[in-house]
Amino acid sequence: MTTTQHDWPMVKLVDVCDISIGKTPSRKNPAYWGSGHPWLSIKDMNQGSALSSTAEQITDLAVEETRPRLCDPGTVLFSFKLTIGKVGISKIPLYTNEAIAALLPKDRASLSNGYLFHAMSHYGANLEGSRAVMGQTLNKKTLGQVEFPLPPLEEQHRIAKILNGVAAVEAKVAAQKNVLAALLGPVLARASRGADKKRLEEIARVGTGATPSRKIPGNFTGTIPWVKTTEVNGRVITHTEEHISQEALQHSSCKLNRIGSSIVAMYGQGATRGRAGMLVIEAATNQACAVVSPHQQADDYYVFKCLVNSYEDLRGLGRGGTQPNLNLSLVKSFEIPFPRAADRSWATEILQCADSIDNQLDRTLKLMSELKNALATRAFQGEL
Repeated sequence: MTTTQHDWPMVKLVDVCDISIGKTPSRKNPAYWGSGHPWLSIKDMNQGSALSSTAEQITDLAVEETRPRLCDPGTVLFSFKLTIGKVGISKIPLYTNEAIAALLPKDRASLSNGYLFHAMSHYGANLEGSRAVMGQTLNKKTLGQVEFPLPPLEEQHRIAKILNGVAAVEAKVAAQKNVLAALLGPVLARASRGADKKRLEEIARVGTGATPSRKIPGNFTGTIPWVKTTEVNGRVITHTEEHISQEALQHSSCKLNRIGSSIVAMYGQGATRGRAGMLVIEAATNQACAVVSPHQQADDYYVFKCLVNSYEDLRGLGRGGTQPNLNLSLVKSFEIPFPRAADRSWATEILQCADSIDNQLDRTLKLMSELKNALATRAFQGEL
């Protein structure tokens, strides 16, 4: 057992906690799924550290026949498969899937749940990198090897209180971002009340891009930004991972698109299809992107926001097999509300203002995250 510079013992998770792994009742038995008991999956852990709701529930029959372990309110939960390092505390009795571990202190007189939550948030975050370096698959045994300092209980409470304070501010900022995000639909609805709809091809040039041959080394050594669908995420596009050369642009079907053009992901993995972004740089795209360049540049932001707001409708147009795709014809014929110019201008002004505030909040969250990491580092070294 090693110690920190302040003589706090460094302990392994397995030595101070019982680690309980959840399970998934068979999906082949519909009687296991339905109204009954909250069942937590990793996607439910995106709600924040306080885990108070789940997308799915399992029935009494599932509990009786599969005998999963119930997690009581206050249990620290840690994701250690697929998405690694998410930490939360259950606020309701619930069950979990097998990618989530419940961490149960063996002696509550020496380890508090509040401190355990922050210790795993700090030290558990390194597990993904460690796994990649060591080529390991995380399991209950490897999870149990996570080490963290164990100060006296009173000091644990003090550290948790300090870090909880930062987390509370982060939660308030995140709530403000949610309020701003909720403005989009109502503002567009107000602006377009009674307005006709127009096909995108009526109000914009709609095209696509291409992928220059990767067999020609010089094609991807230039300075022209080249957008892929993974970079289309509902926000403005300020930079790209890859760049192409002027020669690649000239000898392929790629086109250099103007600032203000909207990009729609026509296909891609997971939730990518149907997402929209807007260029704030001149850029080319690959063939999986549709490029919508309004005839009137004053409409750029309005069209972009209409496309962001139409995410589910665009996804619903997908055609094909197990991974339905959009195509250029579908995008061209997609309709958006198109009110008079004064109303489009009003909506643009409101939404640009909201996005400006949202960007400021993003910067605040980044600073709060840096502050929390710095405080946690000092706290676990006994320097607070």
